Amino acid sequence: VTGIPSTSLEESIRVSQVFNKTLKDNFPQVKSVLATIGRAEKGETSDANYMEVLVEVNPVETWPRRITMPELSSEMQEALER
Repeated sequence: VTGIPSTSLEESIRVSQVFNKTLKDNFPQVKSVLATIGRAEKGETSDANYMEVLVEVNPVETWPRRITMPELSSEMQEALER
């Protein structure tokens, strides 16, 4: 997730909390959500407007609907964009 360059740390934290709630409340497949703010790929330091969101899912056999990971990812993206 990349916000505008002037995004504050507080705003990035708020956005990460919204993402966490949206994913956990709407997708029973989600086990945990972890947002890393201010970290670029491979651990390089970045500004507070950059965030990576890692989503751990439950085992597929426990999912209430049989869908593929790309389908789940697409549904999650749509929910987050709303």
